[in-house]
Order: sequence, then C-alpha cells, then structure tokens
Amino acid sequence: MAIETVPATRGDTGFTPAMAEFPADARPAHVWCWQRNYLDPAVCDGTNWSAEIVYSDRSLVSSGDNCFPGRDGRAIPITEDGTDNTFEKFCRAVARLVGREFH
Repeated sequence: MAIETVPATRGDTGFTPAMAEFPADARPAHVWCWQRNYLDPAVCDGTNWSAEIVYSDRSLVSSGDNCFPGRDGRAIPITEDGTDNTFEKFCRAVARLVGREFH
C-alpha cells in the first residue's frame, strides 16, 4: 500500500486536515503494535499488502501475505478473516486520509 503525496509548493505545506486526523483515526488499529511481517504459509495464492508510516518521532514498516495484524499485533490468517476487524479499521483510516474507498 503506497500513498503518494503531492509535493508542496511555495507557501503550501501539503498538510491537509485528513493528515492531522490520521493518527487518531489509525489508533483503533493499534498500528504501533504491528509486527514487521505477517505470513500464512498454508495459503499459496491470495492477498498481500504492505504499509509504511513515517512520523518525525517513529515509523512503521509492515507487510503480510494472506495474514493481517489483529489486536495487539497478533497475526490473523486470511482463513480466519472476520474474527478481528483491526485491519479493516486501518483501511477505513487510510480511506479517510486519501478521500476514497480503500481496502
């Protein structure tokens, strides 16, 4: 998952209200507890994802193949999808950030 930002022009920081709200929107997804990699080796074909969040004081790089972060960073295999909506909360926060549907 990559979110591109438009370079700031003179007098424009490029900072939007959605960017200011993103930390609070993403908090229910517990992103700072996420592991670097999530993998379900039992599934050979399916869904992969990646996320990189960078702030001045901390950052996160995480990815997964057929597995998603759950509450407290635990791994949720795609075969158990629906048992924990933590990743869905993150996708909703990203959707608000970019101003369009995201999943």
